[in-house]
Amino acid sequence: MKYLKYFLSALFPLIGFAQTTPINNPTLTGIVTINSTPTITSNIAYVNGSNRLVPLTIGAGLTLSGGVLTTNNSGGGSGVSQIIAGTGISINPSGGTGIVTINSTGGSGGINSVTGTTNQIYATTTNGNVVLTTPQSIATTSNVQFNSIGIGGGTIANSAITISETVNSSNLGGSIGISNLPNLQATGLDSSEIGMLIYPNVSTSSWSGGSLSYQGIQLNTPTVVGTNHFNLSSQLLINQAPAASFNTYGIWQTGTDQNLFGGSVTANGLIASGSSGTGLYINNSSNVFGPGYPYGILDKPIFTFPSGSNGYSVNSMLINPSVVLNSTGNLYFGLHIGPVSITSGSGNFSQSFQLYINSGPSTTSSSHYGIFQAGTDDNYFSGNITTPNLILTSGGGGKITFADGTTQSTAATGGGGGGVSSVSLAMPSGFSVSGSPVTSSGTLTVSTSLSGMLYGTGSGFTVATAGTNYTSPSGTENLSNKTISSSSIGTTYIANSHLDSTPIGATTPSTGVFSGLTSNGNINASGGYINLTSPTGAPSTSGQGQLGAYPTFGLELIGNGTTSDIVLLNRVGGTALSVPANTTLIKLSVYTASTLPTPSGNAAAECFVSDSNAPNGTGYGTVVVGGGGYLRKVFCDGYNWILE
Repeated sequence: MKYLKYFLSALFPLIGFAQTTPINNPTLTGIVTINSTPTITSNIAYVNGSNRLVPLTIGAGLTLSGGVLTTNNSGGGSGVSQIIAGTGISINPSGGTGIVTINSTGGSGGINSVTGTTNQIYATTTNGNVVLTTPQSIATTSNVQFNSIGIGGGTIANSAITISETVNSSNLGGSIGISNLPNLQATGLDSSEIGMLIYPNVSTSSWSGGSLSYQGIQLNTPTVVGTNHFNLSSQLLINQAPAASFNTYGIWQTGTDQNLFGGSVTANGLIASGSSGTGLYINNSSNVFGPGYPYGILDKPIFTFPSGSNGYSVNSMLINPSVVLNSTGNLYFGLHIGPVSITSGSGNFSQSFQLYINSGPSTTSSSHYGIFQAGTDDNYFSGNITTPNLILTSGGGGKITFADGTTQSTAATGGGGGGVSSVSLAMPSGFSVSGSPVTSSGTLTVSTSLSGMLYGTGSGFTVATAGTNYTSPSGTENLSNKTISSSSIGTTYIANSHLDSTPIGATTPSTGVFSGLTSNGNINASGGYINLTSPTGAPSTSGQGQLGAYPTFGLELIGNGTTSDIVLLNRVGGTALSVPANTTLIKLSVYTASTLPTPSGNAAAECFVSDSNAPNGTGYGTVVVGGGGYLRKVFCDGYNWILE
């Protein structure tokens, strides 16, 4: 206590206690408050020469915080008097001033050195600090480059993957930038297995540019350095898909987007299906290489007929659509060749053809046609028909029918040059001719003043006298005074080849046209036509039918039956096609698979099979097989009957 006494005695002039009564060697407990000037807070104090308590100045390299004095060994000022090393640590110097070096002595858990691994982790020291680094930055925003990378399982890339390093070939097949060889395991209720899925989320909420496009996959043209030794190159190579029980596709597009190809499309077979407006759309732009190139569509199939199978047929192109009509006034074109749009350029064509047909292959018979029309539809040409030879067949009456109804059965002939310098026209009495003769060019005009029914005199024509040259057409006409030679009506032959007092419908003898004709037998027209006009109404009684013609859609056939309104039969009485009564439906013939006609010679035919073993909605494009109970529509390709 004497030290405290001496210490306190020196402080008495400066310090006042809560009590002013002098004490001698007191025992202090609890909180003792010392008032001093200057105030000492969170610092070390000492008594100076004036017996005052003053703060201790902290020298460089020392820090006082929270009652703890810490040295930072920065040199200068007062040093640390002593540093004690722990196990495995050596310190030099252990006290004084200056720089203190701390080393590991090894053993007992100390660290002797830190060594990195080449191309993995690098270890360096800077000012006594050990720094560990990787060969490249691997931050989430870094562009990390690897020569190759293998991923044992699936991976999800939230940002771009860029491969720009050199990949050397292993001489076992080639260099591969990205190799995706997953081992897909189908488990549980999996419905699909996907080798690679590209399913980005695209946001354009902050975009304000002028043009924007999206490509799910973009294949740019590679840069070839050095001599190009490729003998085959493709931007996308698709090998055979695994076999499937329903359908197998190289590319399957579930959407209905159009597909745009800048170049040509080469395929062993091209099938256009679906509900889109255009089955096949070609909009390419190509430079002309030479005569005949390029092509919008190039169809060069190779057909091989099986040995021993005769009577087969092939089609380079088959157009056989199915049309569902739910509206009226529509148009149908089996093949529509539109106008050619010449958009630019100063050149011109020396010749142009919308349809150019070369010679077909030779045959063993005379059936060798550029165009063969199996149907009997009329052919309409707005322009002229130019041909070196026009052959008229007997099936059409052997004649040409013109728009005004006149016909020509014998082709006009003319000389190949010669000495004709004037052509004149002479007419019988009753007619006058103007413009005759024609010596170079001109028009021959025939006129007459005759009015009424004409009567031939043998040398000309004159106006016929009613009652003398013809029977007056007024009132009801009978045939009591007329003889029709070699005539029969129905199946009953009229005796003496004439009809006595037998009305035939309502007649107009002046024109020779029946307004109505009823027959209980056949009405035959041999070597000519039965000309029809537009009928009105429809059959009102069951068992009746009606045949007419219209300028818009041609021949009209209407029937009235209890089961069917119209039935087309083959020559043995089988139903080929029918229209159910009071409907606009068409029913095709129905067979079993075993009774289907022979495919040869029946290409493009359609019918139904009642015993298909393929359920509806399956088996499209496969050969029909019987033994089941499904009603399926089939068509013939000339070789087999195929499910539609």
